[in-house]
Amino acid sequence: MDSQRYSMEELKNQYPDKWVILDNCDWINKSTVKSGDLIEICDDEISAKRMKYRHEGRKYTYRRTSEGGYSTYVHSIGYRVEA
Repeated sequence: MDSQRYSMEELKNQYPDKWVILDNCDWINKSTVKSGDLIEICDDEISAKRMKYRHEGRKYTYRRTSEGGYSTYVHSIGYRVEA
């Protein structure tokens, strides 16, 4: 998938009830994404697509486009942050 920049509101409207993998994010605060480059859309949290980026050591974040409790991770080479 070619990356395209989206706001979180656009992602929520265009891809409801999905997990989205984002790169180059603009953050509102430490845990809230304002916008980012969409690199993948997934049906589940433990997607093979997401795991591919983790194994490559690529920095990314992923978010659920619908409301609800979930965890979020940011991966990069040498560290992992959970929120």
